[in-house]
Amino acid sequence: MPSQSPDPDRTPAVVTRDLVKVYRVPASLRRQARQVHGRALPEASPALNGLDLEVRPGEVYGVLGPNGAGKTTLMKVLGTILLPDAGDARVFGEDVRHAGPALRSRIGIVLGEYERSFHWRLTGRQNLRFFADFYGLPRNEVTRRIEDVLDEVGLGSVGDDMFNTYSTGMKHRLALARGLLPDPDLLILDEPTAGLDAHSSGQIAEAVRARANVGTTVLYTTHRIHEAGVLCDRILVLDRGRAVAEASPDELALLARGNQVVEVTKRGGGPWERDFVAPLAERPEVIDWETRGDRLLFYTRNEPEPLAGFVSELRRLGRETLSITVRPPSVEDAFIALIDKRRKEEART
Repeated sequence: MPSQSPDPDRTPAVVTRDLVKVYRVPASLRRQARQVHGRALPEASPALNGLDLEVRPGEVYGVLGPNGAGKTTLMKVLGTILLPDAGDARVFGEDVRHAGPALRSRIGIVLGEYERSFHWRLTGRQNLRFFADFYGLPRNEVTRRIEDVLDEVGLGSVGDDMFNTYSTGMKHRLALARGLLPDPDLLILDEPTAGLDAHSSGQIAEAVRARANVGTTVLYTTHRIHEAGVLCDRILVLDRGRAVAEASPDELALLARGNQVVEVTKRGGGPWERDFVAPLAERPEVIDWETRGDRLLFYTRNEPEPLAGFVSELRRLGRETLSITVRPPSVEDAFIALIDKRRKEEART
């Protein structure tokens, strides 16, 4: 469940206005592209392109987007690792361009490279002591903070084990512990559950939720859309550096293409025949449809009689070969619809 409701009347924890970050493409790479592919690359590639957002204190703010959307760049700018090229970005009222030790001490940031950023021949506890020195924590607080964060992420009993003996999930939790060392007011997490199984992902999510419940503001990127829908108070959908939508998970789900989703799977799998799909897609209660892996999804209006007739027709055509589920739209449905709509709009311009 999302964290306790943040107070919308408080000063925002994070604000950006017309935020721009551009990556320059080296001339040598542009020449190579021209030689290999017969076309030139642009001189610059915008990662953030006029982005506006506000994050309230104490909320878990999710950022979703396809690869290359600008999610990690945004996290690095707000974490004071990268400087923006234009626009404004403020964390707790301070311009990130002029961030000093006082602001950085209020930010905990955990980016990718969950394994390579640690010393494999040190224990978990020794690794955290190294990073505590890096953060500049007062020496009389280091031991207490290390014990606190190890307990917080459920690694207290294995803190003296060598890092190279940790499972992937334990390594990710140690990375989270590292981000919690300064007891941050803002915790920035870039895909903290990437590559984890459901159990390990749940452990990360529980720790993040507990942090938010005591007032820590969390910025959270993930490709696991369901996870964002469960954990986050609000979600920003980002594509090519621009905001596509921003809403609570429930509000975002309403931006899907229909009021109901009829999800069809074949017992035994296999491709979908056009002769089967076409007459169903043309029915008046169907707004849109798509295939997603081995699933066939029809987005329909929520009108009981036509919907019941549609499901009956599905069963008649499929006989015993289909598994049919009728459900409300999800955050994943909305995300795919929003990105698909944006791509089609770009293709027309």
